[in-house]
Parts: sequence; structure tokens; C-alpha cells
Amino acid sequence: MSARKHFIGQRVPITERVKRAKGSSSFKQTGTTVWEIKTGKNKGKLDVCIIDAKNEGFDLEVNHRKQGYVGGFSLIRLTNNTWKIFDRFVVDDYRGYAIGRNLFRLAEQETKKRRGKRIEIDTNQPDVILTALKLGYKLTPYGINKIRRALRLRITDPFPKKAKLLDLLTTRMKAGLGAISEATIQKELI
Repeated sequence: MSARKHFIGQRVPITERVKRAKGSSSFKQTGTTVWEIKTGKNKGKLDVCIIDAKNEGFDLEVNHRKQGYVGGFSLIRLTNNTWKIFDRFVVDDYRGYAIGRNLFRLAEQETKKRRGKRIEIDTNQPDVILTALKLGYKLTPYGINKIRRALRLRITDPFPKKAKLLDLLTTRMKAGLGAISEATIQKELI
């Protein structure tokens, strides 16, 4: 198992987060861009592109110019207005650089461009739930019940507010309790 640079829920120093490289194209305009990691063993440029599957879906892919595949998201259209992130992955050595967070933002941007109004995610990974909640996604009633069971909250207990929920999920991850039952999260795009 590779050593992770950051623990779940720990803020990544701004100097270590992936950023758009100087002179790179706008993803919104071209569907491609270049990100840069300026420190550590993964230092270098990352190519980001969209692989289009017509109107049914699309993939966002990130590749390190020297080390290969870093991660990506795959989205499919469920209805005219609703898209689903059904696959998402960031290689362990690249976690903690805010790549997943930036892929969420690009997925939202591309979904809006395709006239989507909502994105849904089904996940059992607390780190994905944490990132999505921080980006404004909301748990569905089904997702709330799954989290309630994972945190061993009684039905009569009030569901924790966002800050407390983030704290509980972070504590769960640090304790090594890992995955929870699949929870559904969604975001209305404006």
C-alpha cells in the first residue's frame, strides 16, 4: 500500500494543490487543459481532456505526461436534466492534490454545457462523500438513512448538521472504518 501524503479531511496546503498551468487552454472553451503539480515526487504537468460519447455521456481523463494515467470521472445521462457520475478514480499516489475536487468542478461545468440541471453520485466512500458535501452536494433521503446507519444514529436522533457530519465522517476514516453502505448524493446545477 502506498504512503498517502495527506489524510482524508486534512486540508491540502494551497502550494501543493493542482493548478491550471500558465498558458494552458480554457477547459470550458476547448475541452482540454493542462494542470500542474509544483512540488514532490509527482511534480509535473497533467493533461486533462474530455472523451465524448455523443449525447449519452462523457469521460474526463487526467494523465501525467511522464507517469501515465492519474484518474478520471465517467458520467452518463439518466434523463434530459439528470446526469450521474457512475465511475470516479484517482490513483493513490495522486490523492491529496485536489484532483478529484477539480474533476467534480469540470464535471459540473460540462454537464451544464449539455443542459443538465442535476448531478447524482452513488458512493460508499467517505472521502468522496466529504469532497461532494464540501462542494455543495446534498444527501438524498436514501443517502441520509445510509449515513445514519453507518454512524449508528437512532431514527430519533437529529441528523448532524454539515460541519458535524464532516467531522464524524473524517473521524470514521481516520479510525480506519472505511466504506459505508452506498449513499446517494446530488447537486442541483444553477
